[in-house]
Amino acid sequence: MCSRILRHTPKEQQGRFFKASERVFDGMIAFYGRTLKFVLGYQTITLLVAVATLVLTVVLYIIIPKGLFPTQDTGVIQGISQAPESISFAAMEKKQQQLDHIVLEDPAVESISSFIGADGTNTTLNSGRISINLKPLNVRKMNASDVIRRLQTSLQPVEGITLYMEPVQNITVDDRVSRTSTSTR
Repeated sequence: MCSRILRHTPKEQQGRFFKASERVFDGMIAFYGRTLKFVLGYQTITLLVAVATLVLTVVLYIIIPKGLFPTQDTGVIQGISQAPESISFAAMEKKQQQLDHIVLEDPAVESISSFIGADGTNTTLNSGRISINLKPLNVRKMNASDVIRRLQTSLQPVEGITLYMEPVQNITVDDRVSRTSTSTR
């Protein structure tokens, strides 16, 4: 294809743009040649730099938080409770109330809103929602993620229901609350 499209242009017919782009291209080739000679002349140093770059990449991958937005502490935790599909409404109510009492006993919790059953978001009777309002940060002395970890430990004795919790964020990508990996049984 190049033999059909590209044609040799004599120097007399080359314009200013052609000559300028040729100089830039020749400069890039010369720079590449100089750096290639350096790399081939100092292969050990080049290998050490490559290994150091790999190690630094792994360390930064571990240290830097992952996610589109950093986790904020807005003072509210959203929880989704999930029980087996065979649970009755009365049994689900009892399990949800057990979760509610334990959550309210936490010293960082100011109040909660809790409901179960099917609605616009929940499509089954075996799931519920808990909105946990935390005390101000200067009173509770720990961030929302630490409160979630403490609540997970407190909620372990409640059998037959799982509570998935996540801090409510000011900026979100998704408009629906979903179960996350932060859960208790």
